[in-house]
Amino acid sequence: MTRRIMVLSGLAALVVSVSAWRQAQVALSLASASTLTFAGTSTVRSWSCAAPVMTATVDAASRDAASAILSGEKAVRSVALTIPVASLDCKNGTMNGHMWKALGKDQHQTIEFSLSGYELAGAAEARTGTLTGTLRIKGAAQPVSLPVKFADAGGGALRVQGSHVLTMTDYGVAPPTLMLGTMKVGPAVTVSFDLVLKP
Repeated sequence: MTRRIMVLSGLAALVVSVSAWRQAQVALSLASASTLTFAGTSTVRSWSCAAPVMTATVDAASRDAASAILSGEKAVRSVALTIPVASLDCKNGTMNGHMWKALGKDQHQTIEFSLSGYELAGAAEARTGTLTGTLRIKGAAQPVSLPVKFADAGGGALRVQGSHVLTMTDYGVAPPTLMLGTMKVGPAVTVSFDLVLKP
C-alpha cells in the first residue's frame, strides 16, 4: 500500500512539473509586417528578391519577452525560421526559374535558420545584439553570426532588424547565368530582414 502511494505521489509531482514547464513556455509568432529580402549584383544590373512566406517557431520565457530583451534579459530561448524556396519571388518569371533551379527547389524545399545563442549590448533605447546559429541552404549548413538591432514594435511585440552577406558557393549554390550567358549573377548576396515577433 505504501509503495502504491509513493508511486501515485511521484506521478502527481511529474504531472505538476510538466504542467508548470508548459506554462513557462510562450510561443511568439511572426507578424504579417515581417519582411526578408535578398539582393545581389550581376554583369548587367543589380537585382533583389523577397521571401513573402516565412514561418517561425520562437520559444520565449514570458509574454513580455519584448520588454525583457530591451531591458537586457535573455528572454527568448530558441528560434527556428523556415522559408519555402518555392515562395521566393524576384518579380520576374525567368529569374525566378533560374533561382529555383540554382537552389534545387524540388530536392531542397526550404531554407532554414536555427538560433544557437545570442548576446545583447547597448542601452534599452538602442538595444543591439549578435545572433549566432546555423543557416541551411540547399541542404548545406553553415554557422552564421548576425548583428541585429532590437526595438519595441508596440503591443508587446519585438522588432529584430539586421543584414548578412553570404556567398552562394559556400552552400553549393552555383550563381545563375541568364540571357545566354550575357548576364552572370555575382556570388555575394545581401540578406536583409525586419522581423516582428508578437506574443
